[in-house]
Amino acid sequence: MQREGQELTGAKLLADLIRRATAGPIFHVPGEGVLELIDALEGDGKASRLVTCRHENAAVTMAGVSGAMRGAPGICLVGRAPGALNAALALHSCRTDETPVLLVVGDCIAHDAGRDLMLGDELVATLRAITGHAVYCPAADRIEETFAAALNAAMLPRMGVGVLVVSDNAWHETVAPRPARSGNWPLIAPPDIPAADVDRLVERMQRAAKPVVIVGGGAWSNADASGLRAALERLGVPAVSAYRFNDILADDSPASAGEIGIGADPQLMTALDEADFVLLAGARLSEINTFAPGSFQGFRLFNSGERFLAAVSTDPADAFSACPVDLATRGRPASVVALLDRVAPRAEWAEWQARLRRLREEYTKIPDALERGDSRAIAQVVNALAPAAAAFTVGAGRYAHLPQRYLMTARPQRYFGPKSGAMGYGLPAAIGVAMTDPNARVLCFAGDGCFAMSGFELATARLYDANVTCIIFNDSRFTAIAANQQRHFGRAVGTDLAPIDFAALAASMGVPARRVESLEDFAETLRRSAATPGPFVIEVPVSGDGRCFAR
Repeated sequence: MQREGQELTGAKLLADLIRRATAGPIFHVPGEGVLELIDALEGDGKASRLVTCRHENAAVTMAGVSGAMRGAPGICLVGRAPGALNAALALHSCRTDETPVLLVVGDCIAHDAGRDLMLGDELVATLRAITGHAVYCPAADRIEETFAAALNAAMLPRMGVGVLVVSDNAWHETVAPRPARSGNWPLIAPPDIPAADVDRLVERMQRAAKPVVIVGGGAWSNADASGLRAALERLGVPAVSAYRFNDILADDSPASAGEIGIGADPQLMTALDEADFVLLAGARLSEINTFAPGSFQGFRLFNSGERFLAAVSTDPADAFSACPVDLATRGRPASVVALLDRVAPRAEWAEWQARLRRLREEYTKIPDALERGDSRAIAQVVNALAPAAAAFTVGAGRYAHLPQRYLMTARPQRYFGPKSGAMGYGLPAAIGVAMTDPNARVLCFAGDGCFAMSGFELATARLYDANVTCIIFNDSRFTAIAANQQRHFGRAVGTDLAPIDFAALAASMGVPARRVESLEDFAETLRRSAATPGPFVIEVPVSGDGRCFAR
């Protein structure tokens, strides 16, 4: 126990800062360089918040999603260069997904920095190139300021990644304790829209005949999302979601017109070209958000027609990296809602909203009569039996189009999927949600190729009894890649995979599992998983032509 006025080690100081600044779980893979910090976090006699993971890529994903659930940076600890470089893909995903994470990386003693590969400056520069921000702490008396800088980098200008690389000597050095700061220190509050820009946006939107709001970004709280829905429905203005931010505006809202990005409705994309006022409300016109219908070519949205394009976010300057916008201004989501509340509805907007809503309903409608094995029947079962799931998570692959298109989501329910296209994302993301909200049940959708890239984290879910149900579509193939090859070359090459019995794999980790053979079997197993504490695996066999339960 630390006495008043007693000096702190650097490890104890950073442990105290992490505890005060965050309230969620702390994910880590133990390794040289952070062992002192892990010991300091565990050694205070309080309930443990440490979650031990099997791979750094998964640990960072879990921490980012945990941070997104809480609206504050998640924490991840990894050791030295091997651990930090293992985390690289997840760091990129957290940046594109805007899931906030502070990564603490151990390093050699400051005296040895630069004396070998990936020590000191080279490691920091590598991580900075991936994340956009990394700071180096050479001594204990620099811990407080570098921690504050890295923590804020995870939140502003957009949610993403802050990296703190700490020299090994800093853990053992001592510093005099400083008085505890009150409030939300050291996080900086995001800005509101400047008054002059609010006036201009209200005036310009008021003149529009066919306005559209594109909503996205990690900064939307549940209260912000509720306010957005109310404002859009009052105005009669349609909104679309940026790719995989489809949990911000509830699917059952008449203002919800769907989603842009991979798998977007081609008719919606065509209709959007008619918009004469587009408000990017936290969304980015990134490559994946601007794909042309039926292709993987980005930056094809809003290339025709004339419109006023405005960007409001905590980092509006990045709008210019994709296309010239007419007005870019800083503003947090709550100030976007306040802006919309100042706009008066116009009679013609309601029909425009209704037209786009009809497109959405037609695109997501599932026929009454489905052939046996049609995967859309699984979506129907999930919507009926799992509406109270805390979150849905997906990775990347053909299977991901099913939940993306057909699942109904509404805050506080969340939907997490990698905007980076990273496979192996779904299971770690689901564990991150479950460890943040231990009483909730999370549904993870995965393909066999996707699940296998992080599947051993199922043992992590078992270790902590994380309430995660994994639905694995198994066709022993990289199916999305094979389909792309067929389109381009008329054949698929190098995409077949050796079969894996995922039910047996799960059982080897002590996780209950079942390979289902029919839709009725799936529905009953999904019910059983919801009543079974801890993780559960449902394996859905898929034939080469995409039919479920057919192998």
